[in-house]
This record gives sequence, structure tokens and C-alpha cells, in this order.
Amino acid sequence: MGKTDITQSLGSPYVLRLREMLGGAESELKMLKIEEQRLRADIAAYQARLENTPKREQEFQEVSRDYETTKQLYESLSKRLEAAQLAESMEQRQKGEQFRILDSAVPSGLPAAPNRLKLLAVSLVLSLGLAGGALMLAEMLDTSFHSIDELRQFSDRASAGERAQDRDRRRPPAPDSGRFQPGRRGRSAGTDR
Repeated sequence: MGKTDITQSLGSPYVLRLREMLGGAESELKMLKIEEQRLRADIAAYQARLENTPKREQEFQEVSRDYETTKQLYESLSKRLEAAQLAESMEQRQKGEQFRILDSAVPSGLPAAPNRLKLLAVSLVLSLGLAGGALMLAEMLDTSFHSIDELRQFSDRASAGERAQDRDRRRPPAPDSGRFQPGRRGRSAGTDR
């Protein structure tokens, strides 16, 4: 094949068509590259917005907190203003209603309570009664002898009790089986009375 074949083949409708298609593909490729660059720029912008979202949220929270504080301050000031206006209107109405003291207070000559004389008398009677009761109780609980007659009476009772014990000792012991019998008194081994 020579040069003429190549030039003839370049002029053929098939080659022209391929060149047109190639030119169309190249222009479409350029447009797609431009579209790709635009999409990449959009993606970068969206990523930057996503990265800034926490910052924006924090800024929003600060602004909303400031708004709430300001709102509460406004509400408290408006309530104070209403109260002041109400007090002022009450004062305006009461200007004609002035109070004055007709009679001043007079203190009493006698104290209202306690009656000291009565209190002293009651405490004296109660203390005497308690002292007498304590004396009687001490006398009842005292076991000492105060006279010779009390000693004799006590010794007679004590001697009668000893006689009864002697009588029990003189009795011969009843024959028993060597077992302990409740209710019976007897000598136990090792004790001599």
C-alpha cells in the first residue's frame, strides 16, 4: 500500500464518519470532565458544610440560651413593672384615705402573767407535801430498831423460827432410797448443822 491508498482512505465516508464520532466523543469527554469538576466542587462544598455543622449547632445553642436568658429577664422586669404600676395606682387611690391614731396605747400596771404570790404559795405547799411523803417512805423502808420493844419482838420471832429448825433436826431421817425428794428437808453430805 502506498501513499495514495492512505489519502484515498482518509477521504472515504467511513473515515469521515469515524472522525465525526471521534470529535463528538472528545467534545462529550470535555463536557463530562467539566461536569466532573463541578460535581467534585459541590461534594467539597457539602463536606465543608457537614464539617461546620457541629460549630453551627453550638452557635445555635449559645444564641438560644442567650435568648432564653433575655426572655426570662424581660418577663421578670415586666412583672416588676406591673407590680410597680399597681402599687402606684393603689397609692393614688389611698391618698384621700389617711389614717391617724386617736388614742395611744397605755401599758397595764399589773403584769398579765404569772401571779408570783400564787406561784410561791403553790410551790411551798407542793414541796412540803413531797418532803412529808419522802419522810414516810424512808421510815417504811428503814429496817433498823428504834426501841427495845421492837428488838424483843424481833428476837421472839427469830427464836421461834430457830426452835422450828431444831425440831426438824431432831427428827430421825426417814428411810429413803437415796434419791432426792423435792419438798423434804434433810442434811446433805458435807454440811453439819
